[in-house]
Amino acid sequence: MEYISREECKQIQTNILLELDRICRAENLHYYIAYGTLLGAVRHGGFIPWDDDIDICMLRKDYEKLLKIIKSGRVSWISIVDGDYKSYYLPFAKAVDNRTIAKQEDTKQEHGIWVDIFPMDGIPASGLRQKWCLKKAHLLRDALVAAITDFDSEKSKNDPKRFIKKVFSFAVNLCGGVDKVYNYTINYHKSYHYEKTGLVGCFGTPYTYKEKLQLSDIKSTKDYTFEGHQVIGLSDSDKYLKMLYGDYMKLPPESNRKSHSIIAWYK
Repeated sequence: MEYISREECKQIQTNILLELDRICRAENLHYYIAYGTLLGAVRHGGFIPWDDDIDICMLRKDYEKLLKIIKSGRVSWISIVDGDYKSYYLPFAKAVDNRTIAKQEDTKQEHGIWVDIFPMDGIPASGLRQKWCLKKAHLLRDALVAAITDFDSEKSKNDPKRFIKKVFSFAVNLCGGVDKVYNYTINYHKSYHYEKTGLVGCFGTPYTYKEKLQLSDIKSTKDYTFEGHQVIGLSDSDKYLKMLYGDYMKLPPESNRKSHSIIAWYK
């Protein structure tokens, strides 16, 4: 078995991102680099040094079009991992290099080295309905993450949230199993259409409570340099990154500099 180094893994992820960028530009699909990827582009010109992950976001309609294009086999070396993939239950998709196999240390899932693709959905404009929507979405996400956690891994054994995740995993089984909870979650995410509410968010990340964006905000984009290449991000990156991270230009303490603990090898 030939293991893939951390730096080579990053290069493969970058190649996937560039191919997604090429497809989106050619097909007029709206996407933008997000979360730590946009932070890395702004603060470091590429990956955050201790990070090993790339994230992009897309409005639901463009997200579904992109997945359909890749599933058609247009790009031979990239596949989509989503609810159609065996034992995959996260509420977002991954574009994977199908010549590789990878996994996070504390999860049960194996698939190629990936770039995360998050769909952006509508959320209620304000009030109790918005609070309940975000709370429910966050709980459903935590339940699905718990359901695929490998509780025997060393990383999981040292996780302070291990007991809570086990409770969530047990609750998923009580609710009919992970397939049922996954399908319910995806349908719930589509409950509020962003064209009607004018407000969007992503229900598949830990930032559910923070990430509230006007539809007009995410339609305004520009190019950023990431690992020497031009990719698309939100025009007002300062507003976006402050919303998620506060003083984002300040480096976190070393104890908080965490990676996804990706283990990867070639098929």
